[in-house]
Amino acid sequence: FEALRQRIASEPFLFNGVPLQVTASFGVTNQPADSLQEALDNADKLLYLAKNSGRNRVEYKTIPSHYLSHH
Repeated sequence: FEALRQRIASEPFLFNGVPLQVTASFGVTNQPADSLQEALDNADKLLYLAKNSGRNRVEYKTIPSHYLSHH
């Protein structure tokens, strides 16, 4: 997601022929969740953390894959 964020920020977005600077923030998690809604809520909280921490950021909360595969 970091590479995508950087790519978005580095490419001008043309609107009616006018180049605009566009940035993106992402909330990314692989936390187990009991429902799709809970998973989306977790990612949404991280998205708002990214925006409130200065925008144009990626906020991660990950659990190592070896832990997920054994528990």
